[in-house]
Amino acid sequence: MYKVSFIEEEQYLKSVVLGERKISQKTDGATAWVKIAEYCKSKNVKNLLVISKLTGQLDLVSSYDISSSLELLGLSFLDKIAFVETSEEAYSINSFSKKYTGKVNVEIFNNEPNAKSWLIE
Repeated sequence: MYKVSFIEEEQYLKSVVLGERKISQKTDGATAWVKIAEYCKSKNVKNLLVISKLTGQLDLVSSYDISSSLELLGLSFLDKIAFVETSEEAYSINSFSKKYTGKVNVEIFNNEPNAKSWLIE
């Protein structure tokens, strides 16, 4: 299971996700996103910065499944989600899966400064 932490910034909520991707990554990812959605709702957050510090191989099917489920996981109320993926391989996979996020406004970044700039513009 992934560890999810929260830092309340002035213009957005920052969430850091730690852990290792394993065979259960689809379930772990969904659980992490549900935790993030619940926290955002409880704090009336509109802009979210997610920093992925996950290690291990990202499965393309898992990335697609999570991306296409973001609305079902309760994230469509957010104005913007900036997702920072620090692994180059996982960044490419998540960038591909972004087109399946439906009505959830998500952008994928490989660094935090660019993500913050987009989030607060």
